[in-house]
Amino acid sequence: MKKRLVSIFLCTMMTLSILSGCGEDSPENGEANKEGNVKNSSIWLIGEEETAELSLGLAVGVTDKEPEDMWFFKYYEEMTGVHMDVTAVLQQDWKDKIQVMMASGEYPGIIWCNGVTRWTSEEMTKYSNDGTFLDLTDYIQYMPNYKREMDKMEDSWKAVTAPDGGMYSFASINPALYDTSYETWINHGWLENLGLEIPETLDDFYNVLKAFNEMDADGDGDTDNEIPFSGYFGTDSNSIRTSMLNAFGFDTAGETNFNIGIQSWDGEVVYMPMTERYKEYLEYMKKLMDEGLLDQDLFSQDKTQYHAKTSESICGVLSDTPSAADADNYETYSKFLLKYDESSEKVVYQPNPVLYGSIVLTDNCEDPVLAAKWIDLFYAPEHAYNLQAGPIIVEYPDGTQEIRTEGITENPGVGCVIKVDEEGNFLAVEFPGIDEELGAWAWLCLEHPAQTMFNTTIGEYYYYGELFSGWPSNVEEELAFEKSRYENVENDPSSRWLGYERASDIETAYEYRSHGYPQVYLTQEQQEWVDEHKTILEDYVLQMEAKFITGAADIETEYDGFIEELKNKGAEKYLEIYVELYNN
Repeated sequence: MKKRLVSIFLCTMMTLSILSGCGEDSPENGEANKEGNVKNSSIWLIGEEETAELSLGLAVGVTDKEPEDMWFFKYYEEMTGVHMDVTAVLQQDWKDKIQVMMASGEYPGIIWCNGVTRWTSEEMTKYSNDGTFLDLTDYIQYMPNYKREMDKMEDSWKAVTAPDGGMYSFASINPALYDTSYETWINHGWLENLGLEIPETLDDFYNVLKAFNEMDADGDGDTDNEIPFSGYFGTDSNSIRTSMLNAFGFDTAGETNFNIGIQSWDGEVVYMPMTERYKEYLEYMKKLMDEGLLDQDLFSQDKTQYHAKTSESICGVLSDTPSAADADNYETYSKFLLKYDESSEKVVYQPNPVLYGSIVLTDNCEDPVLAAKWIDLFYAPEHAYNLQAGPIIVEYPDGTQEIRTEGITENPGVGCVIKVDEEGNFLAVEFPGIDEELGAWAWLCLEHPAQTMFNTTIGEYYYYGELFSGWPSNVEEELAFEKSRYENVENDPSSRWLGYERASDIETAYEYRSHGYPQVYLTQEQQEWVDEHKTILEDYVLQMEAKFITGAADIETEYDGFIEELKNKGAEKYLEIYVELYNN
């Protein structure tokens, strides 16, 4: 996920254009003048000269500063009069430590999560039912920015409303969403060496992998040092499991409720392991494994081990972006989608533009109204920018700088510098004082709570579009921007590969995108049943899937028993619950 965040950040920063006004504002959030200056001096949330304190739970990275030392928190304390008492938890430890906090009752008043740490539907149901998470309905009246952005999105309020009519988290809103979560790439250099085309169907894919395995695909004279198809096995959207289930026609994100999918050919919600098409998936994957076309370490290597292997350029097909898997040779890979057969449609998942579970207020919140007002700031574009990369600093050709986020009392070098020409058109972005070893994303997170807060209020591509004129307003313009960056930004390799990957994604996957099974709230009765059965079912499926694919279990003689055991463990009831939720 951190890699993806780096990608999103650099992508936006390198395509900035003419800087202008900041759109709608409210009295709490300052206003923009005609030159685009963000007037932040008027965002005091309590009586002048008064102070207040709120507690905040936040995920951080290993290189981040202590929150009290971050520019962001110091700046917003001075601007609002609100001090944040931050409980910082390393992102990799978040799931375990936050559960300990919740069990002890010693949790903060505001808990702010990101895409990795977002509360699951099960957790949202549990903590809303027991009163831990506050119903936010009455506080939205204090949040003009949030209400404005939610009102723009169709069915947005429905998406965050629980069965009891309450709203227990603030939404992540991303109207300008052009990329997908599907990452499968093929080495087109190997294809060219063998005179092959990019595969379209599962049969085509098998034939290509067989050629990669039997011939000298990399052209080094050795036919035995290529791994045709490599990846790692898991439940996230970048795993081989997810991409191959998509290829078999299941519309699934591979994450929450990962065995619930939608059959693309008839729109039916199914428990995938209990379908005939899933059995075909197992047989296909076993065939790849048996013939040496699939990485034999698939079930034993984690993502780090997998990347160590792909960085040697010995893999023909990747289940991750080439910039992460084989950065030095990213241009030799092409994104591609597989479909079941010639008569089928391709399937690719795109996150829903409105998601719940990122920001909650708990029953330990010191002042829910004040907390709502503070959070609402970051549904305004200029403040959403400051979460990640602020203050807004523009440098003109004569070297003069304009700080468009007013009220900075500390060194403004904590933000990026946007270089523009005489007309205000974007030229380049600079990271003052950046440590090359640290990298741009980690450097930004030193001073900003971006590990957690990035893209959790309004989406980055949306708020950049609100802040900066010339920003892409549709997918065609976005594609042109990404292609231009790849072709023309020679002095920034990271920007070039981002342009390459994003343009490839749009050209390959955008027209086939779907949102899959949506986020849903469970009733208390449903949740209690799911809590008792879900993990047992999921662990059993993953265990047997690995056995079937490796041959440790025989598909022909043991598959019927597998189905019966799924039924015994509650798979039919599990499906019934999610079908009912989907239909409602």
